[in-house]
Amino acid sequence: ASLRPPLERLIETFTTTTGKNCQVVYGSSGKLTAQITAGAPYHVLLSANQIYPDTLVAAGLAEGPITTFGFGQLVLWTAGRDIAPTPRQMLPLEIRSIALPNPRAAPYGVAAREYLTYTGLLDVLEPKLVYGESVAQASQFVMSGAAEMGFTSLSTVLSLPENERKPYLILPGQAYAPIAQSIVIVTPSGTLPHPDAAAFRTF
Repeated sequence: ASLRPPLERLIETFTTTTGKNCQVVYGSSGKLTAQITAGAPYHVLLSANQIYPDTLVAAGLAEGPITTFGFGQLVLWTAGRDIAPTPRQMLPLEIRSIALPNPRAAPYGVAAREYLTYTGLLDVLEPKLVYGESVAQASQFVMSGAAEMGFTSLSTVLSLPENERKPYLILPGQAYAPIAQSIVIVTPSGTLPHPDAAAFRTF
């Protein structure tokens, strides 16, 4: 889900350049991996980390190599201009909800909890945490005002027009494990790779 803003541009360029069309399904990396394991007919997986591609290769449902094409950046952002996107700002009682993606399926959710552990804030903030199914849903909680603050990807924030961007803070990379964006060719149910999958990975 965190790849949607840049991927939409990349898909358009790929189609214009090669004449090949792509059908894209967006979701959390874990949910998409579960769908592939259950037999979903996807041909390429772009994951927010390498754990899920590794799982598919080990199960014989994907073909290596697994390629890292970039690194995600975690940000803390707020629902309004009057709330500063700082770690200490999450503590006051008036901040009732802090959104993050579900770490069971979304690598950015894992990163958010690692950040909270690193800063020593996890235990005290646990009652305020609300989980979205993916980066997209957790971001929607903040954009709608359902959560006063939240964690999301930098790509999500930068996809918004400048006049619509909520205040945000890029969090230090040493506070969480690298979010290695990875791509792997999927071979659903052990079938042969789609003939255009390698071309898309190379692109």
